[in-house]
Amino acid sequence: MKRNLLYILLLMITTCVVTSCKEEGDSNNEFSNWQSRNNEYFNKVYKEAQTASSTNSNIKILRSWSLGNELQKPEDHIVVKVLENGTGTKTPVYNDSVYVHVQKRLIPSATYPDGKIFSQSWTTEVFNPSVSAPIEIAVNAQCDGFATALQHMHVGDRWRVYVPYALSESNSEGQYNLPSHSMRIYDVTLAGIKAEK
Repeated sequence: MKRNLLYILLLMITTCVVTSCKEEGDSNNEFSNWQSRNNEYFNKVYKEAQTASSTNSNIKILRSWSLGNELQKPEDHIVVKVLENGTGTKTPVYNDSVYVHVQKRLIPSATYPDGKIFSQSWTTEVFNPSVSAPIEIAVNAQCDGFATALQHMHVGDRWRVYVPYALSESNSEGQYNLPSHSMRIYDVTLAGIKAEK
């Protein structure tokens, strides 16, 4: 009797282990070749921006604020598509806190054709500034790429920002448990700059 019970228990444990390994393997397929896919995606966006920025002022390539002038690789830059121009005249500096509406996503994948959203400040499916409250963030607490974008924005600007993974690492996003080498795509509206006390 004890032997039969032991065999049943062993069979149940084996089934659980095999099932959990299969699920883990399936989720890894979502992110297979992730680093090279992220590199290819950013390089494509960067090359398109290089071509378009000479004739379209709504496409920008901005060098990371934190790097010296000797580096000139694509991954030292962010790519910006201006969605709306604001009317503000000030831009935030590195030590400012700002009010933003922001959505953060990964690159498109099989399960997420528009990219997996891993953070969003609004609660509706589509951004609506009349019903969404901005969040307050410190510019210097953001990854280098996002901080670079914020320091070039004027109040009221809405940008889509493409940040290569080299400029995406941030302690403030550690809670999301993102795959390594993930570039970020931000949809950000600068709603205001916090007044100094």
